[in-house]
Order: sequence, then C-alpha cells, then structure tokens
Amino acid sequence: MKKFQVRVQLLREKIEKYNHAFFTEGKSLISDTAFDELVEELRDLEKEEFQQYFSSSPTQRIGESCIKNFPIVPHSQRMYTLDNIYNFDGLQTFLQRIKKKKKEQVAFYCELKWDGFAISAIYENRILQQIITRGNGEEGNDLTANRKKIDTTLPAKLSTVAPTGKIEIRGEVYMSNKVFKKLNIERQKAKKPFLANPRNAAVGNLRQLSNGQNNQKGLLSFIPYTLLTDNNSFKNQSEIMDIFLDWGFSIPVIGKKLKTKEQIESFINYWQKRRTKLPLGTDGIVIKVDNCKHQNELGFTTKSPRWAVAYKYKAEETTTIVEKIIFYIGRTGVVTPVACLQPVAIAGTIVKRASLYNISEIKRLQLHIGDYVVIQKRGDIIPKIITVLLEKRDKTVIKINDISHCPSCSSLLEQEGDKLFFCPNTDTCPSQQKAAIVHFASRSGMNIQGLGEKKVEKLFNKGFIKKPLDLYFLKKEHLIEIEGLKRKSIENILHSISKSKERPFADFIAALSIRHIGRSAAKKISKHYENWKKLREASDHDFEKIPNIGKKSAKELYKYLHTKDIKHSMDLLFKINIIDYEKKD
Repeated sequence: MKKFQVRVQLLREKIEKYNHAFFTEGKSLISDTAFDELVEELRDLEKEEFQQYFSSSPTQRIGESCIKNFPIVPHSQRMYTLDNIYNFDGLQTFLQRIKKKKKEQVAFYCELKWDGFAISAIYENRILQQIITRGNGEEGNDLTANRKKIDTTLPAKLSTVAPTGKIEIRGEVYMSNKVFKKLNIERQKAKKPFLANPRNAAVGNLRQLSNGQNNQKGLLSFIPYTLLTDNNSFKNQSEIMDIFLDWGFSIPVIGKKLKTKEQIESFINYWQKRRTKLPLGTDGIVIKVDNCKHQNELGFTTKSPRWAVAYKYKAEETTTIVEKIIFYIGRTGVVTPVACLQPVAIAGTIVKRASLYNISEIKRLQLHIGDYVVIQKRGDIIPKIITVLLEKRDKTVIKINDISHCPSCSSLLEQEGDKLFFCPNTDTCPSQQKAAIVHFASRSGMNIQGLGEKKVEKLFNKGFIKKPLDLYFLKKEHLIEIEGLKRKSIENILHSISKSKERPFADFIAALSIRHIGRSAAKKISKHYENWKKLREASDHDFEKIPNIGKKSAKELYKYLHTKDIKHSMDLLFKINIIDYEKKD
C-alpha cells in the first residue's frame, strides 16, 4: 500500500472515531479546529491523489448515523452543513466565487454562529408536531418525546400571524452559559465529573431517554436560522429572520445585511471582541447570500450550500502555571502525559488540565513543573499548551524526568515510532484493564447503560471484574455490594448487559480495545469473518489480506485472539450460551 493511501485510511478512521464520539456519545475527543484540519487534509489528499471524492468518505457525509434509542425518520429536504473558513483570505475566496457566478452586486446576511446542534422543528396549523435531528442529512432521530427539554424559545404554538399548513423551522438547540454553570455546581456538590462544555451537555441532554431519573425540563433553548413552507415565497434571509421574531421566536443577536468585504470583516471583528459577554457560546460568523433566488441558483454540493460559509474564530488563549504532570495509561496501553494546571478561566469554563498528547511534546516545549505557560482552548473545547514563557522561569521549577516504567503496573514501557510509548502489559495493568472495561460498556462499545467509570472502578477494586468479558459473568449479588446502587438500577444494568449480546459483531470487535483495531477496521474484519468461530480459525496472514488491514493490526488481532486468558473466557461464554459461537450479524 502506498504511503498516501495509508495516510488516507488513517485520516478516515480518525474522523469516523471523532464523529461517532460526538454524535453518538456527546463527547468531544478533539477540538473543532483540529478536527477541521483533519477533514481538510483528507479532502486535499482525495482530490490530489484520487482526482475524485468517494461517497463513503467522511468528507462527503453530513453528521453521523442516527442513534438507535429514538425513531429514525426522513427529512422533507436534505439538511446540509456549512463549509468553514478561518481567515480573511478564505473570506475573499468565497466572495470571489460568488461574484464569478453572479455578475450583479450581491448582498450578504451575516449572523453569529451559535455553538449548538441542528434540529428541524415541524409545525402543522401552528402547533409543534415533530423535532428531528440533522443526523446524516437525509434522515435523523425523532426526538419529539423530549420536546419539553427545550424551553419556550421553541414555542409549542406559533403566534396567529404565522400561516396555517405545514411549516419547517430549522435551527440550533443550545445550553446557555448560566444553565451550564448551574449544572456543574450541582455536579460538584454531588461529587460527579464536570460537564465538558455547553454544546456537549446540550447534545447529551436532548438525546437522553426521559425517565424518572432524567426528567429535568427546559434546560435547553432554541434559535432558528432558516424556514421551509409549502410555497417558500420569501425574498431574502433577512426577511426570514424578521418573520421569526413576528412568530414568537427569540434571537439573542440579530444579524446584519452587508455588501462589501470590508463591512463583513468589520462585523467579524466586532463580535470577536464581544462574544465572551454573550449568554451562550458562539464560535464564529455565518455569511450567507441574502437573496433566496440567488441561493437557489448557486445550489449545493453533496455536503454544503455554495451560497454560505462559516467563519470560525481563532481559539482563546490565557496564561497559567503547570503544577504537576501525571501520566495516563489508556485502554490500549498508550501513555499520555497530562499537565495539571493552576485553575484558570478561558472561553467560559474553568480549565485545570491540558493534554500533552505524547512524551516528546514535553521535550519539544522544554516544559518544567512550575513553568508559566500559554494555553489555548482550540475550538473552545480541548485545552492545549501552546508555549512556555521561558522569560518567567525561575530557580524553583522542576525538570520532568523521562518515564521508563508504567505508573500503573511498573512494567517497562515500549516505544512505537518516534513519539508513542505504551505499556505492553495488557493482561494485568490496572489502568488498561479499567479503561478497557469502561470503553466496552460505553455507547461506542456495547452500550451497557448504567456502568460508568465510577461503578467500573468499584467493581474492579472488589475483584468482580478484571477484563471486559467479565461483565457477562456479573450477578445480582455482585452489584448489591456496590454502594449507592438501588434495586432498579441493578436490574437495569443486568438487563442492559443481556441486551448488549444483540449488538452487531463489528461492535463487539471494536469494543474489545485491541491495539490498532478501531471501529472502521472492526467493520472490515466482520465482513470477512462473520462470527467468532471463523475469526479465531484465521491466521495473522489471513488478516493481512483484508483490504486496508496492515501487518500491525493483523498481528495485534491474532495476538489478542490467542491470548490464553481471552481464549478461556470466550470458550466459557460459548459453553454456557452467553454468546453464540457461530452467530452471524
């Protein structure tokens, strides 16, 4: 396989992983900016090396596949996403492209890009009937059952000036900074982990099944941005926004109709200085051709409108002090250094930690404990140390020594490539074991609900589970011993464990935390080996024949399947009919 093909495959797998984490679990594993950079690199490689794009590529898809907890319904018209630009050169390119297509002067409607997630609200005879997520653009999840989680900014009934008939209003659901702060104060008192950011909190809240434990209403709000009706007789975008106000919708900041590049740049700069004072998050400005007729003439790509872009603001920066360095061992043994920081406010949240990604990053930054550092919240989500302020360093700083042994199990670390260090002790390293169990139970794994990190930790410490497959041997008497677990919660966990056996074989493979085997690789493997029996009979050379499965992945898969402990556990699961040895997807 050629070098660029390997890079394309790696980029696709990474993007799929980050998309799945955000759209399915409400987690941001990477900043918006860093994610966009990966997508742009993949798009450039596909164009340069293949001279075409592929419909299966994440560069050509919108959002993510729908979750299974809610009905999946088609959209009346495709829901698109916006292309991003990051500087005024990108703005100039966009404006020139529009000018080339439209010879007359074109006006643009500029509005703030709210940090939420897109839904479509459908009204019939002015009454709210349905709420659908964007999903993959063609179809989304019907979340109408959770409509009361959105406050009155999404009216249950439109004002009488709105027409009767069917009306579709698309917009952003968000969580205000005030609500987000209040929830985190409550979580702190309850000794629960903080919510990462308002956008993730909004996604998670609206997509949760309503039940007795999750009945908080009105934590979310809604801002409309476009309108579809039976006749669509609107002349321009600015007219549509005025209509929303007449119909009873609330828009925190009204956009502006502008004509020149200089006016647009001025609007961008104005809100960049003031956005932190707004009651909700915003990460940029949306620039749209104002005239609806021109929009229709310019049309769409497979993913985005040609008549609109999102100008993304640069990440915020601030200064703080590194208090200590801890080394985190992940589920596949990879060592990730994390800087513990003197708490500092940035982009509306308190930052206490920053990932250093790998050990070589410490050397590149010449980082010491006690250093003053500049941190940046890229994409307003993940903090990163940008630079060390060497001029502020004094004699009290402490050099960070090289790490040679796993801080969890004391095994000698191994190196892979120039930057990656990992613990090879997959059998008995406590950090790897616990992280692998948490991943196995997560939504992106086997979706065992009610088994979060803290419960896994307690079960692990009591010796009831030591590896992911042990979850299938859990009994009621084990869970009773876990403090805080009530009878109903125990029944729900055991039911969810049983239900997880219905998950596709590809999900099972991906959930096992095998090194170099992510979700994309697991899908390819499951297509060639439709059940566990056939998979275990294959050799590492057989695995190498699977398209885009390299020698490393093949070796690690074979090694995992023939580990004595894993073979024993799987044989026992088959013997007592917990998992079907020859079941097909």
